[in-house]
Amino acid sequence: MSASLTLSPGAKIELLAPAGKIYDAENLAEVPKLIQRWGFQVRLGGHLLGQHPFCAAPLEERWADLKTALNALDSKALWCYRGGYGSAELLPKLAELPRPQHTKLLIGFSDLSALLLFFQQKWGWPTLHAPGAKQFITQSIDTTSQALLPGLLQGRIQRIVYP
Repeated sequence: MSASLTLSPGAKIELLAPAGKIYDAENLAEVPKLIQRWGFQVRLGGHLLGQHPFCAAPLEERWADLKTALNALDSKALWCYRGGYGSAELLPKLAELPRPQHTKLLIGFSDLSALLLFFQQKWGWPTLHAPGAKQFITQSIDTTSQALLPGLLQGRIQRIVYP
């Protein structure tokens, strides 16, 4: 694993929802506590609980959150709450955006693969295809997976080898 996956203690992680709708505000409220337990700070996107039938918010609101997070000078990573539908809609807007000056780690899976590939291929940024915050809060992933992401971010795990 690249050292660029490791965050400094106290680093700020932006929690975003560029894809599927968040139906569980109670679980969302637990994410900052989880990130703080890992030794990091968190900033929540402004439109996580927007009004849209399928996505976390309408396209312009999801774009505003992503663009703000990309240009924030004080954050080091972007973690997506869940996969779902809607990330690919952001690609044309990303393609028009000049590459932000500060490299950030993008963490997500499922529909977020479109953004993961864009960040890697167009900007050369590090990405992690990893569970979203929802999967941690709802404990819908196994304990090994629950240990890997914080271990990578904290630098306790340097590489993962699959037999």
